[in-house]
Amino acid sequence: MADDEEQPNFRVLKIVVVVLGIAILAMTGIIIYKGVEMFSGGAGETDAPAGAAGPDISGSDPWTYSIDYPLQGRIQDSQLDGNVLMVRALSSGEGVVIYLIDVRNGSLIGQVFEGK
Repeated sequence: MADDEEQPNFRVLKIVVVVLGIAILAMTGIIIYKGVEMFSGGAGETDAPAGAAGPDISGSDPWTYSIDYPLQGRIQDSQLDGNVLMVRALSSGEGVVIYLIDVRNGSLIGQVFEGK
């Protein structure tokens, strides 16, 4: 009679074990997905120099950057490398000046003077 009076109900325990197992598998999948995403470069390229990260300007007004060089100078060449625009200006007084401009926000990253 003792066997018939109180049989433990394992049905609830089985449901809890199955739900927790599914949760563990889902979290493991999320961790693997995020790890692969992080090590494969993520959602986009990040080849701009450190400290040059600008705000996302997609959909906003275009920017303008003015390069100050002498009146006798002229732009000799320009080249785009990832998010950096290299503008080579020829100046009679300073030789060649290379301006590095971040195309995401229009800020000047730096200048390189090649000399005469």
